[in-house]
Amino acid sequence: MLTFDRDRNRFNHRVAGACIHEGHVLLTHAEGENFWILPGGRVELLEDTRTALKREMSEELGCETNVGRLLWVVEGFFELSGRNYHEVAFIYELQPMEPSVLHHTWTCHIIDGGMSIEFRWFPLQDLAPVNLQPAFLRKALQNSPTNTTHLVRRELPRS
Repeated sequence: MLTFDRDRNRFNHRVAGACIHEGHVLLTHAEGENFWILPGGRVELLEDTRTALKREMSEELGCETNVGRLLWVVEGFFELSGRNYHEVAFIYELQPMEPSVLHHTWTCHIIDGGMSIEFRWFPLQDLAPVNLQPAFLRKALQNSPTNTTHLVRRELPRS
């Protein structure tokens, strides 16, 4: 995976999928964390981001997916668990090929790297109280951009 550490700092190359179906979005949450994110994972060395997203979804959801348009490229600078992150994330449209995954009552719990991870559907209009990260997604998911959008989220002071 394309992650490396230097002291308290971590660089992370992530890919995620915005899976929206009938007014709901699929989110994931790791046990012990107080926030939700779009499903996805880390890109491997020499792996393109579309392939990485398909691989991650096959591993985590156990089904094939269609990866659509690239919606956002997000450079994030934030703190998590006492570590400063510099994360570059590619966020694509995503559609699972397994019909059962598309039912809005569907949930899934997996163990990944020894950690319990939950997947759950949320109504788009009810995201305001959800601690969704990055936070811009609470509104942005309701109106996906027509062109790929580049964003910089800086929660850490410049060094």
